[in-house]
Amino acid sequence: MRVYIGPYKKWWGPYQVMELLTWVGVNKDYCEHLADKLPNWTHTLCSWVYTLYSKRKVKIKLHPYDTWSMDATLAHIIVPMLEQLKDTKHGSPYIDNMDVPEQWRMNKEEQDLLDNCRGYDEYAGSSDYIQAEYKFRERYNWVLGEMIWVFNLYIKDNLLDIDENVNHRCRKEHALYLFGKYFDTLWD
Repeated sequence: MRVYIGPYKKWWGPYQVMELLTWVGVNKDYCEHLADKLPNWTHTLCSWVYTLYSKRKVKIKLHPYDTWSMDATLAHIIVPMLEQLKDTKHGSPYIDNMDVPEQWRMNKEEQDLLDNCRGYDEYAGSSDYIQAEYKFRERYNWVLGEMIWVFNLYIKDNLLDIDENVNHRCRKEHALYLFGKYFDTLWD
């Protein structure tokens, strides 16, 4: 298997185009003023050009042996990506209480505190808010950790040993369930 996936293309709109004038000494505020004065069709033109050139380069070459044990093949790709996401993420999505162990479940007061106080600086320093925010973030870390654990099993190819233990089989099934359920949260 050979995989090449290039970076996302940068959006270029009227403001980004006018910002180029700063290279020749034009004040940034004046560039924004000029961008505000541009006619509407310039935004449409930028959008049209972006649709033509916004595709990422993706080249994938598969060999027949890549699908012999496709679960293990994919695990070799998934684990490093999950590990990098866990290390570099800038936020955490909402994770259902039923998907995490008891220690990471949020009670009604903690949930209300986060729901009602997000973005208000006067609450940011309170110990209750800090504890609730910490628990909120650690829930996602736990979910990512479970995903990493299960895909490492596929890499090590010791699934047969674990399937004999009912607790490990349940944990494996739950980790795969979490991967499917929270698949659309796997971005930074």
